[in-house]
Amino acid sequence: MSEHFVWGIKDSFLQYVNALPDGSITASNGAILTPKNVFHFPLTTSTSDKFESSGEISIHGHHGMLDVTFHHLTVTLEQDKAVISVQVKGRSMKIARGHVIHHTPEEIVISTQVTTMGSELLGGVYQAGTDMDPLTIHLNSEG
Repeated sequence: MSEHFVWGIKDSFLQYVNALPDGSITASNGAILTPKNVFHFPLTTSTSDKFESSGEISIHGHHGMLDVTFHHLTVTLEQDKAVISVQVKGRSMKIARGHVIHHTPEEIVISTQVTTMGSELLGGVYQAGTDMDPLTIHLNSEG
């Protein structure tokens, strides 16, 4: 399989949206939503400290009160720290921060916590610093 991110954002949030009468979660432009509410984002660029993806996620509910669409998920590493950014309406937003908890040539696993911007993007449901789902970067190993 090609290089990609795997991230569920926050499982309880996605379960909540799915339970709404008008709730919808969609993945497009290369992103995939699995039956287990986990997103796969194909990597378009990867260096030792920056990983960029294609794909778009849209989350809607509450008759338009919840209306989130983001794309271009990017992870930037600085030693054992990580910043997760997305593009929303042409603007880059740092939606989560984290720490590398596992690193091999094949994968990097990052714990994630929502930032203030990320909290606002998700409708203020979670306070800044709340743990989100881990993010995994799957890499092709060069033997």
